Parts: sequence; structure tokens; C-alpha cells
Amino acid sequence: MSRSKRLDETFPKLPKGEDGYWRCRYCKRPIKDLTKRYRAWCSAECQRAAEERTYQGHARAAIKRRDHGRCRKCGAPTEAFRQVLYWLRDRRKRGDENASEFLATLVGWMRNRGWNAHVPTHFAPHWGHLWELDHIRPCAHGGDLEPENLQTLCVPCHKA
Repeated sequence: MSRSKRLDETFPKLPKGEDGYWRCRYCKRPIKDLTKRYRAWCSAECQRAAEERTYQGHARAAIKRRDHGRCRKCGAPTEAFRQVLYWLRDRRKRGDENASEFLATLVGWMRNRGWNAHVPTHFAPHWGHLWELDHIRPCAHGGDLEPENLQTLCVPCHKA
């Protein structure tokens, strides 16, 4: 299903109200700015909120802004891990042997604890996502992409 069709199903277009103004798809308030070519949202905030509740990628970005990549279960600072891994990778590319050894040690430690990480022989280590978007109430049981139903979990906690 296309992105626009999914958005149309989740937040259908509304007819004009009795006052003659189009209604916002998200908050149902009248759209008084008639200079807009596409009259579906009363503001950028309503459009962003609707997209966060419809698309997985938008929801992931919103939860990353909210939680800063910190695991809700164990408190692991996954964004800090990512920054250190990129820094070590750059140091390794410049030929720093200490960074290369430390990167291999750190990635080995991460693998032993359940992270998806490995250091191949070339200069580009791969560690995948360090955190995953988790539904508190699964979609199969009526859960959705509402921010209150989503949490950040590191990969080992999400596997458990």
C-alpha cells in the first residue's frame, strides 16, 4: 500500500464545515489559511503528528528525539555507543592501531551481550541498529504507533 493511501485511510479527508472552512485531518479544527494549496492540515505540527502515528520511520525518529536512544529497560546509552563506534572507526581509518584494537574489543564485548556487531577485515565495521522501536502493547493485540505505546529498547533487551 502506498504512503499516501495509508495516510488517507488513517486520517481521511474531511468535508468543509458549516462555516465554509476545510477541517484539519488530525485535530478537526478549521483551516483558516486558504492560501494553502493542499488543505489537509491546519499546521505543520498536525501533519507531523499524523505522520508519526502512520509511518514506522517517522515514529522511530520521534521516539529517538524523545528518548535519545536510551534503553527503557536497562538504560544503555545506545546513541553514545554509536558515537564512540563511529569515532573509533574514523580513528581506525587513519591508521591508529590502538583504536583498531579497542574497536575490535568493544565490538567483541557487544557481540557477547547480544548486539548485532562485527568487525570485518576492511575499514567499515558494521553494527546495525543499536536500538529498536518496541510496541508496549503489540499490534496483534490492538497496539498502534501512538508515542505512548512505543519505547526504545537496546537490541539485547529487545531479543530477551
